[in-house]
Amino acid sequence: MYYAQINDDDIVTGVSDLAGEVIDPKMIEILSYDSSLLGKRWTGTEFEDMPIPEPTVVNIPTVDFWERFTSAEQDTLIASGNALVKRFLYRLQISTEVNLLDSRLITFVNNLETAGAIDPGRAEEILAV
Repeated sequence: MYYAQINDDDIVTGVSDLAGEVIDPKMIEILSYDSSLLGKRWTGTEFEDMPIPEPTVVNIPTVDFWERFTSAEQDTLIASGNALVKRFLYRLQISTEVNLLDSRLITFVNNLETAGAIDPGRAEEILAV
């Protein structure tokens, strides 16, 4: 008999081919040895795929992030007297990586677009994961 073994979260952690019947709520009888069930959730009636969590960090080297800006955009930022822009550039100088999913970075780059420092649509391109 074939069984899918589930953990306390109802996630399949093993598939077994056993000689006899097993009475255990954590052992779900299945029709065949099916290792594709590993990682799926048992709903009580069927196995379902688990959602893939969205990443919370997508780091790229700072130099690669800076190169996402055009030369003209870089010149505009460097020439800016705005304190927020200066702080942003300073953080880039002292960082080795940039997290593209950081909410502060996303807000800042979107504000650059709103202020006209970068062309419409550029924020999305610059922040693309």
